[in-house]
Amino acid sequence: MYPIAWAIVEIENTSSWQWFLELLKHDLEIDDSSPWTVISDQQKGLTNVIQSLLPQDEHRNCARHIHANWSKNHRGKFMKQLFWMCARSTCEAQLQEWLQELQKRTLLQNKIWKYILSKTGAKPSLGLL
Repeated sequence: MYPIAWAIVEIENTSSWQWFLELLKHDLEIDDSSPWTVISDQQKGLTNVIQSLLPQDEHRNCARHIHANWSKNHRGKFMKQLFWMCARSTCEAQLQEWLQELQKRTLLQNKIWKYILSKTGAKPSLGLL
């Protein structure tokens, strides 16, 4: 994973994200022929613009940012290790195994459990930081 572009804008909103992604799409010659994966934090307006300009591409939330939010309520080295075992899973079975361990160890409430699954999409993904 490599940062490939950045911009300074007056405000982070749908309009500035559209401007940025249109330029990026042009500069990188992104078309419908090869899929891309966009990994980001939960920036305002970005999801809608990605769906509009890059409908064939995947959009995932950055595991480091998910962990930063999640760890506010789930501290400690062991919890961090469990989270990253989930994040580094490379197949569905492995992910489910670690998610079950995480759920068992923390006695997560249903609301928090659903939050984690909604952010990961319950799909394995490998991110190199």
